Amino acid sequence: MRFLKNKIAKASGLPLSTSSPQAPTQRLPESPITPPEQASNPKKAQELRPKLEFPSESPPPSKKQLSGDHLMKNYGRAMTNFALSRVAQTYLKSITGQLGISLQSFSDYTEKRKKSANCIKNLREMLPMGTDEDEEDLEFKIAFQKICVVFLALFYLNV
Repeated sequence: MRFLKNKIAKASGLPLSTSSPQAPTQRLPESPITPPEQASNPKKAQELRPKLEFPSESPPPSKKQLSGDHLMKNYGRAMTNFALSRVAQTYLKSITGQLGISLQSFSDYTEKRKKSANCIKNLREMLPMGTDEDEEDLEFKIAFQKICVVFLALFYLNV
């Protein structure tokens, strides 16, 4: 506490108090310390103000920092590319066999919608949402859903 009192006393021009118990303690003034008078000239007032230096603006985020921006677009592309790949053919043979559709017609269906699977709305349109859809289209959507489950379960890399 005496350090703070000494600092206040020094700023207001009063004599410093000593730490010895025999010395009488100095009483601090009751009024708060007044700031130095402001200059009436605005240019001079700017010169009196302390100049603060702020760090320069940070550079724009790099591509690695923005990788989450295109996450859904990348997932949609990865799932459609996997559905059209040779690796998925073994899984698709059993899936299309169960649903009663041909492998070539499924590939054509996926190829037509490959470019549009770049947002969540369009990706949802490739998946089954209800029973009010066209029967042939519904079978393709179910097959695409099943191959997406295979992709996410076995081939997805969690980096």
